[in-house]
Amino acid sequence: MTKLFSVNIWLLILFSFLSTFFIAYLIDFTVVTDTLYENSFSNKLSNDQMQLILEKRKNGIIINNFFVGIVYIFKFICIALVIQIGIYLDDYAIKFSQILKSVLVGSFIFILADFIKWIWFYFFVTPTSMKQLTFFMPFSLLNIFEIQTLSDWQITIFRVANIFDFMFVGIVAFGLTTFCKKLNFEKATLLILKTYGIAIVIILGLKIWISLYASNR
Repeated sequence: MTKLFSVNIWLLILFSFLSTFFIAYLIDFTVVTDTLYENSFSNKLSNDQMQLILEKRKNGIIINNFFVGIVYIFKFICIALVIQIGIYLDDYAIKFSQILKSVLVGSFIFILADFIKWIWFYFFVTPTSMKQLTFFMPFSLLNIFEIQTLSDWQITIFRVANIFDFMFVGIVAFGLTTFCKKLNFEKATLLILKTYGIAIVIILGLKIWISLYASNR
């Protein structure tokens, strides 16, 4: 794994983007069907509106998934920036490009999660709603429950408790130790939890508040 952290950062960005785009396109093209859309939104939209949405989806499938890849890259740049704050405050000599490399290598674990998601819904389970497909996360607490019975804030909490997020933290921590000899794995993990971990808690709190506020209106 150490060799991955020496790969050119632009190659990592390109691989992450193309992999994300390809899997998102694969899911959209092979799993998401017109019937799935109709089951999910037919009670909220008229037939004409539904047909318009289905037509737009078919025509924009490539561009939509292109932006999915862009959003993923932007997300990981933001994560690297958050971790850099902790690096700066703790006075460790690590460049932003090195932090971003660590994050991008760690992001491969989420690409694996998306690929498992495609395998699950393509070969084993036919999704009954877009909600089930969108929020599904392999090896998470969410899979213990029937998603249709949960509120949005419960889904948010259970979905984030998954094995891939823990593995992501471990891979990024290992990456940071390869760039800074003053950091051991324990210190690097703690640094990530103090930055990325706190950011996740804040974002979760905002999502839960928005969900509860919307449900009470």
